[in-house]
Amino acid sequence: MQVEIWSDVVCPWCYVGKKRFERALGGLAWRDEIEVRYRPFELDPTVPPSGVDLDAYLAEKYGDLGRVRAGHAHLTGAGAELGIEFRWEGQRRPNTFDAHRLLAWALDHAGPTPQAELKERLMRAYFTEQRDVASADVLRELAGEAGLDTARADEALERGAYA
Repeated sequence: MQVEIWSDVVCPWCYVGKKRFERALGGLAWRDEIEVRYRPFELDPTVPPSGVDLDAYLAEKYGDLGRVRAGHAHLTGAGAELGIEFRWEGQRRPNTFDAHRLLAWALDHAGPTPQAELKERLMRAYFTEQRDVASADVLRELAGEAGLDTARADEALERGAYA
């Protein structure tokens, strides 16, 4: 069975959902018969390449900073139950177009398992380590940490593959 999941690497509820889905799959006797493929879904393609302050971005989107902080508190609790350590303070909202291109490349050139490892690595890098997942250097490094060929990942990003 093939399952396709459309999500953004900077969507906290997508990260929570990913972990909950993995937990549910882990309990299935036929888990090895399920292939998960991640598809791109940019929550906001208008975010500039340099990114924006996350609190200001979300306050504008949702009305006020109090609502944003309440949402973050709720997400922090939901994430903690799943082993996700959300870190919100000083966070920036990056443009995720290149991260999605890299995920598409990973699927086509390495398959669904390495792609899933890269997806996890991108989300942990953003939410826990507060790394810039729009940076070509960071994307290359994370690809390597996910077991992918960094030179080929660089090449795909540089030539505009999957744009």
